[in-house]
Amino acid sequence: MKLPFELYIPGSQAIKKCINMDIQKEIFTEDRRPTDDQHGVALISLDRPTLVNPWDIPRSKEDVTLILEEINANGAEFYYLPRNFLGEMLDAISQNSNQMKTSTIIVSLPVFFTAWYLGTTIAEVVFGLRRREIGLLLTRGMNPRQVLNMLLSPWEVYMIIPTAEGSLTW
Repeated sequence: MKLPFELYIPGSQAIKKCINMDIQKEIFTEDRRPTDDQHGVALISLDRPTLVNPWDIPRSKEDVTLILEEINANGAEFYYLPRNFLGEMLDAISQNSNQMKTSTIIVSLPVFFTAWYLGTTIAEVVFGLRRREIGLLLTRGMNPRQVLNMLLSPWEVYMIIPTAEGSLTW
């Protein structure tokens, strides 16, 4: 996959190139190893809106890595060592996202445990207080379904009336 990118060399103007390293070929015209350290900076800017999808960071990392590998393969003969700033930023975003997920889970576990504990405790207390009433109703001949309906009917009223009032006033 050859993508166009801008190649910027400090001191010159921006040039549109495909990944073929024409600039590096000009530096190494003698076809021999350099005896001194040669430093050249090439800033390659990619089309980020089409390359990076904020909803699919792993796929974006793969695409950026493919481009990096292609640049590295074409620049290897010139001893070019690319640094992937965009890939590093995507890695940092991915790590930050994973840390946020872990923190949320760690914080929410005690909340869910507390809600479960309070819910079971309150239900046990409420039904424990009405245990004699339930026993007398079952003794008098009501079936368990009728007793359950009798116990849940006030809660239905408590849920339906405020819900209707809230949806009408909002």
